Amino acid sequence: MGWTRVMLHHDAEHDGSIALVDASAKPRSLVLVAEPDSDRRATFVEALQAAGYAVASIADPCRAAAETARVMPALIIVRLGDAADGFGLFRELRGAPDTRDIPLLVLMRFDDQFAREQVVRAGATAILIEPLRRTLLLRQVRRLLARGARTVNRGAWPAAPAH
Repeated sequence: MGWTRVMLHHDAEHDGSIALVDASAKPRSLVLVAEPDSDRRATFVEALQAAGYAVASIADPCRAAAETARVMPALIIVRLGDAADGFGLFRELRGAPDTRDIPLLVLMRFDDQFAREQVVRAGATAILIEPLRRTLLLRQVRRLLARGARTVNRGAWPAAPAH
C-alpha cells in the first residue's frame, strides 16, 4: 500500500492541515466553502471532512470565483448576507466555461420567496435556509454531487483543471 501526503483541508487564510492518505483510496470530491464567519466555516469544514470530502475554504464569498478557478471544486457552498451579494459571483461563475457547470449551494439567513427565486435565476443550483442541521447540509451535498461530481483523484489536492 502506498501512502501519499496530501492536503485534506486548505483554508486560504491559513496553511491548512496535512495528513497521510492511502494513495489507492477512492477519489474524494473537493468542496469549496465560502463562509465569512470563522466558527461556522470551521463547523462546515469539520462536517464535510468527517463525511469524507476534501475541503477548501475561504472567508470572503466575493473571492469564491477566483478560488474556484484555482482549485476547481466539485461543489461550491457559499453563504449570502442578502440576495444581492451573490449576483456578481453567480454571473462570474456561470459565465466561465470551466466553472459554469459546478453546482452552487447557497446558504441564506432569510426565507423570502422573491429572494429565493432571484438567487435561483441568477445561477444557484440549490438553496438552504439557515439555521440548518448538519444532516440536511450533508444530504444536500451528496445529492448535488451525485449528479456528476468532479473528484480529487487519489486524494491529490488541489485538483488540476481539466483542459
